Amino acid sequence: MLIGFSEDSARPITRSSFLREQVYKHYKVRRMTSKAPHRSCLFDAFFNETALMPRSIGYGATLGSGTGAAGRHARGDYIAGMTDRYAILEHARLFDPRERT
Repeated sequence: MLIGFSEDSARPITRSSFLREQVYKHYKVRRMTSKAPHRSCLFDAFFNETALMPRSIGYGATLGSGTGAAGRHARGDYIAGMTDRYAILEHARLFDPRERT
């Protein structure tokens, strides 16, 4: 054989173990995750004041008064869909007085 894998490379690697070790546990991913604000404070801010929600995601017509299950669900969906980076930006927009909206 002219070309082949080394012994280490030839052993089977499962996709999940590769992703876990090379992606999810990567130090850059862990750093970003540690920076991400607790999403519960974003939920609390949006729950307590519906007007903080961006109109582009349905504030107003969809959320209505915002006190019912549909309003809580809409807020949860909005927050759950955030990347860590976007959650950090949203948190800064809401809570950092130096940040422009």
